[in-house]
Amino acid sequence: MTVEATGTVSKRTPLGTLPKEWGCVRIHDVVQETRRVTYGIVQPGDYTPLGVLLIRGQDYIKGWAEPDEFFRVARPLHELYKRSTTIGGDVLMCIVGATTGAVNVVPDAQVGPDRKFYPMQILVGFDGTVWSGSTAGANVKVQDTNGTPVGFATLLKASLDEDLVVSHADSNITVGPAMSEGSGGTLAKG
Repeated sequence: MTVEATGTVSKRTPLGTLPKEWGCVRIHDVVQETRRVTYGIVQPGDYTPLGVLLIRGQDYIKGWAEPDEFFRVARPLHELYKRSTTIGGDVLMCIVGATTGAVNVVPDAQVGPDRKFYPMQILVGFDGTVWSGSTAGANVKVQDTNGTPVGFATLLKASLDEDLVVSHADSNITVGPAMSEGSGGTLAKG
């Protein structure tokens, strides 16, 4: 241990001198055995409105962006990089550009109940309204077809093999089990 001129107590580590409070561990000692360190999509292509969320450095460097601010990629591209799907608690590090080295932790609040970051996305028309859903327990933004917000609903239950029940004002909207990620479907009022 040494005391710097600034009064900071530091220690020698394999990485050099670090503040005393800092730990120094090897990455393989902190990564889950079933997972590995990886990078995400390098060339995301065009924005896909009903696509899978893509985390960019700008989405987490200064605090987490809102889900509707994230870039979305086509599902086939996501499938090629599925190994980089994040879960709550994952540490993300920017590896390119002016913010290289910036880090943040994926919060549980950013992910669904199955802890995957990529939420189920539904976009269907009902009485001139576009409903778009994300993950179970999340608020669902309701807007008319020109994009003007008209209200909010709450996603009560969501699964690819169950019905999706959305409440809006005094009515319930049920999306049947045939609805899947990024697909259209039939709405029933009830």
